[in-house]
Amino acid sequence: MMSSKFFVVLLAALVSGVTAQLEEFPDCAIICGNEASGECGTVEATFCVCALPTFSRDIMACVEERCSEAEAQLTRELLPVFCAGEGVSRMRDYASIRDLSNS
Repeated sequence: MMSSKFFVVLLAALVSGVTAQLEEFPDCAIICGNEASGECGTVEATFCVCALPTFSRDIMACVEERCSEAEAQLTRELLPVFCAGEGVSRMRDYASIRDLSNS
C-alpha cells in the first residue's frame, strides 16, 4: 500500500504545479540516476530519462542498494513527481517501485 505521504506530495505537486527538482534528491540518488540514464547521458535530461522504460526500476534498484532507507524513501516519493513534471506519467512503473521497496 502506498503511503499517504506519497499521495500528499503528489497531490501538492499537481495542485500547485510544482515539480520535484534534482536538488531535492539525495546525492546517492543523483549518482544512481546518472548510472540509470543510459542513452540519455545524465539524469539532467529529465524528459529522456523519465521516458526510458527501465529508468524507474534501475534507479530504485541502485538506490535500495546504495542509499539509506530514509534516502530511498525520499527518492520513492520524489521520482513520480519529478517525472510527472515532464509530462511522463507511467504509474505502472511507480507501482513496481513500491513493490521493490517491500522486497
